[in-house]
Amino acid sequence: MASTGKSTGRRTTRLIIKSTCGLIVGMKAISKAIQEVGAKAIADACDGISVQAVHKWADGNVPADRCPTIERLTSGAVRCEELRPDVDWAVLRGTERKTD
Repeated sequence: MASTGKSTGRRTTRLIIKSTCGLIVGMKAISKAIQEVGAKAIADACDGISVQAVHKWADGNVPADRCPTIERLTSGAVRCEELRPDVDWAVLRGTERKTD
């Protein structure tokens, strides 16, 4: 019985790590964007968003619809793929590879 519990524990740990990896990457990316241009500039570019909301994004996901604005604002220093690695940006950008 003890070995079953350990195995389940390992699986759970792996799942948690896998599901939070994208979140950690996005948190670092928004922090980089804030350092590059400032939270106020990001808030101003994202109409109707407060500076506090921008800082709160560092604790969670940046809304996907705000990512292109942040990418443009940082002149590509912070890419949408960094902010939200869970979104298929190649499809949205129309740059996915076509297979024959």
